[in-house]
Order: sequence, then structure tokens, then C-alpha cells
Amino acid sequence: MLRLTSSRQRPWLIVLIALFCLVAAQGIGSSLFARIGYLLLAVLGLSLAWAWLGAVRVHLTRELHTPRVAVGERISELINISSTVPWSVIEFCDDAPVAHLSNGFVTTLTRLPVCREWYSIPTQRGYFGLGPSRLIVSDPFGLFRFERQIAPMHHVIVHPAFFPMAPLHVGRSLEWGRQQAGRQRSPQATTIMAVREYRTGDARNRIHWRTTAKRGIPMIKEQTHEPGAQIWIIYDATLLPHQTAMLHERGIAIAATRAHQWLAAGHAVGLVVYGAQPTVLPPARGAAQRMLILDALAMLVCEGATPLARVIAQIDWHGQRQLTICVITHDCQPDWVAMFGYATPAQSERLAVLLTAQGDAPPAVIQALHHAQITTTVVEA
Repeated sequence: MLRLTSSRQRPWLIVLIALFCLVAAQGIGSSLFARIGYLLLAVLGLSLAWAWLGAVRVHLTRELHTPRVAVGERISELINISSTVPWSVIEFCDDAPVAHLSNGFVTTLTRLPVCREWYSIPTQRGYFGLGPSRLIVSDPFGLFRFERQIAPMHHVIVHPAFFPMAPLHVGRSLEWGRQQAGRQRSPQATTIMAVREYRTGDARNRIHWRTTAKRGIPMIKEQTHEPGAQIWIIYDATLLPHQTAMLHERGIAIAATRAHQWLAAGHAVGLVVYGAQPTVLPPARGAAQRMLILDALAMLVCEGATPLARVIAQIDWHGQRQLTICVITHDCQPDWVAMFGYATPAQSERLAVLLTAQGDAPPAVIQALHHAQITTTVVEA
């Protein structure tokens, strides 16, 4: 859709001068004034046609370098503008809901396309469209300007920024898992990477009997990873009347940070969050799981209506061992603490992160967490 956006007085001034020349030519009988008047009217018509054709035949493409960034990182694009109408003056403006390093740029097209690097810096997490864009095309004389709206061509997922936190070692369930490795085979460690000599404390079910028979000494199978803790992160996305947006953003940043740290340490991490839509990601390892968790946190809408205690009760904990469960919540009522201790497996390691708008958490919930032997961290947003 094209729209004439000229706010300048040049066309009207040229029209008045042309009319004055034509009237003067009729009054004094001079052909020079008549030629000047017709020439000015021809320039106006040529400029109008030039600007309109330039706006119709201009072509814009945007090449996105990466579809995922974190808050504060640069979104890099390559803007390509081409047109079959030479010497058109084009102004590029981007109306995407992210901050830009510049408001736009102006270029004059020749027969070769124009390529420019375009950078944006997102200030909040979410799923954003890069656009809409506006191309304001004018003729070489600058008399007429046509604006063309272009719909978003790409979308980008902005992950939450990581919160500065020291790594947290999940030791209790990990040690319990290593003790259990001598009693039964871990279903997670199945790929044999190498074979080494037996060491004191190694599980007997990891003996590689064929190599042991050849060498005459016990040999142990080295696998892809040691039996370790599976970690569940449960984020409370209910929206309470007294909550602020900053409190939720801080909690989401903490969840993303913990998931990143534990996945980097080789643990299997899962996510449970009941926002506007429930999301349950079973524990898994690797870069793909990291991407799934960060994507889910980036697009999380904190408008959940399911209480935290019910969320914990609805999770199927049957058959899960070596668990570490981390609850991140702004609910400072002690009701959910009892369900946290009752519904989760007895051998699991329980962690809690309490988010408070200001000051310390209420003593009642702190006492309940201490009585349930839940490691607690209080974060003020």
C-alpha cells in the first residue's frame, strides 16, 4: 500500500511559480515565461511519476543471522534494497518492538542493490517480529515522497538474561545415585566410550568381562556419563494481585541460569511451568534440551491459575530416582511446602528459591521449609 507523505511546500511553490510564468507570458506576450512555466509543470509531473514508480518497484529483503538471542545481545540483520528505477532516494525505517542502534538510514539507489548491516538490541524476553518496516521513496529532486509499509519477514526468540549466581552443586541425590549404581544398572548410561582398569569403589555391573578374560585383570566400562541426578525446575507462574512484572522477570532469569549451569555440568534438567499454557519438559541432557528450556521461558506468559501445590501434586514422580527438585516461587504462604515434601520422592534433594518484592520472607514459610529440610534461597527483586 502506497501513501503520499509529502509535507514539504516545494511542489506548491513550484506550481505557483509555473502559474505566475504562464500568466505573465499571456500578459506581456513573452514565450520565455511560457516555456519556463511548462518546464516547471513537466518537472512536477516527472518527479511525481519517478517517486511513484520507485515506491512500486522497490524490493526489500532482510536476512537474519540467528533466530535466537538473549536480552542485551545484538540482533544482526542484513538489509538488501533494490529497485529498477535508478536514482531513487530511499529512507528505511524499522518499527519493530525492539531497541535499535539507529532509527534508520537514507540511501540513493543506482542500478546496484544496497546492502546494510542492521542491529537491534532487545530489552525484554519474548517472541518478536522484525518489522513492520517502512520505505519512504522520493524522486531525485525531493519533491514527492511515497511511503510503503512492509510486513514483518522474520521472527526472533529473545531468551531471558542470565542472573549472576554462583553454581549450585547438587550433591545429595548424586551421591545416592552412585551408591545405587552398584545395585542396579542405570538406564541412562548405556554408551561405552572406553575400557580402563578396575578401581576401588567401581560397580561390579560395569565390568567388561570379555576384556577382563583377555587381560586377566578386572576392566571397567567407561560410559558417556556417570549416573547422576535428574533435576526438575518448577517455576510458579501464577499471577498474584500484589505481584509486579519485575518479580517474575527475576524468577525467570534465575530458572534460566540454573538450567544453563546444571546442563553445562552434564545433568539431566527438566522444566515444569503452568503459565497461560502448561509446559512440561522431561529431564534430558545436551544443547537441544537447553534450547527447549530457554525457548519455553522466553515465551512464558505469567498468567497461570493453577496453585503451586496442585502443580507439584500433578507431576508423575513414579519410578524417578536420583532426583533434585528446585521450586522457584513468589508464594510466601506455607501451604505448598507440605505438598512439596509429601508428593516428591523420599530420596530426592529439594531446593527452593523464594522471590520477595522487598525485605525478608515471612517467618512462617521459612520455618516450614527448614522443618521440611528444604535448602532455601531468598532473592529480593
